[in-house]
Amino acid sequence: MRHMSVLAGIMLLGGCTLPDDPGNVPLRGHWESSFRLVALTIDDRSIMRDEAPFALPADKTEDKGCFEPRIKTVDEANATMGSASKVNCRFESLDRDGGQIVGRGRCEPQAKQGVTINGTFTVTGEEAADRIKAIPSIDAFAHLPDGQTVRVHTAFALTFNRLGDCGA
Repeated sequence: MRHMSVLAGIMLLGGCTLPDDPGNVPLRGHWESSFRLVALTIDDRSIMRDEAPFALPADKTEDKGCFEPRIKTVDEANATMGSASKVNCRFESLDRDGGQIVGRGRCEPQAKQGVTINGTFTVTGEEAADRIKAIPSIDAFAHLPDGQTVRVHTAFALTFNRLGDCGA
């Protein structure tokens, strides 16, 4: 399920330009990010993280320093994901309308520790000058080492909060 941390952190946000880009909604500044699991179901049954038969990315909060979060185009997001990750996922669409963001894509089958996972993902969110909030989710089938195939749904809360100006 490493897919989600890559999708959320690397593909949607990135890049830094020295001056603030007036065509980009979030302002350049000192930012903090937070990533946490908010839903996990297997075969429509809610479970706790420690009950999952596979590894999930850890919840984390990070000081991102001084930069300008930039919602990328679908081509930029896919190029970044391809060069910076070990997952084979691609956005099929990434749309922005005002402050709303919606992206959809697909992940090719990937095996790790005897578990093969493939599925689709969706990212919905909103951006403002001082924050970005998104819910990346994945619906997948996990083929387990014991021969079972289970339906998995995960969702994460991703937030970026602007803490102030650079150097402040």
